[in-house]
Amino acid sequence: MKIREAKRGDLEEMVQVGIDCFPNDFASDNRSTKDNARRWFEERYNGNTFARYHVAEVDGKVVGYVFHLMIGGTSGVVQLEQIGVHSNHRKKGIGTKLISESEQFWKEYLQEEFDLSLYKMLLTTSVINDRAQNLYAKNGFKYSTTMKEIYWGHDEEIWIKEF
Repeated sequence: MKIREAKRGDLEEMVQVGIDCFPNDFASDNRSTKDNARRWFEERYNGNTFARYHVAEVDGKVVGYVFHLMIGGTSGVVQLEQIGVHSNHRKKGIGTKLISESEQFWKEYLQEEFDLSLYKMLLTTSVINDRAQNLYAKNGFKYSTTMKEIYWGHDEEIWIKEF
């Protein structure tokens, strides 16, 4: 398994992983799920200096991704916005590897580009997503609080990791 920064050529495989992991996130009455997912990934990929995708590659195929972005200006806070591992490749340590290697990237990037330390990383996850909560706890994140009725009327938890 190899973790690396995503390239434009990875987008179609990332879209497939995203749809596999989060099919309801891209559903719409007006557009196809695949079109919505492609737009979502492309917009974030094209973001700017302050956001990055990293992908997990197995046998030359993208099987997972993680997306982070800097928030709060030059506060040293980075949000893990989304992580996904294709259902055919779960329970193999890919999510953990995506988190640890992308965290290392952000530590180095913030230091080199902005002379900053990574201060905190935060994320949100559904209150009913036990699998994700276990992954985050295993990787040093701690539950902070719950936001009521955020996405589609469901509650989300905020998890934070301090460095």
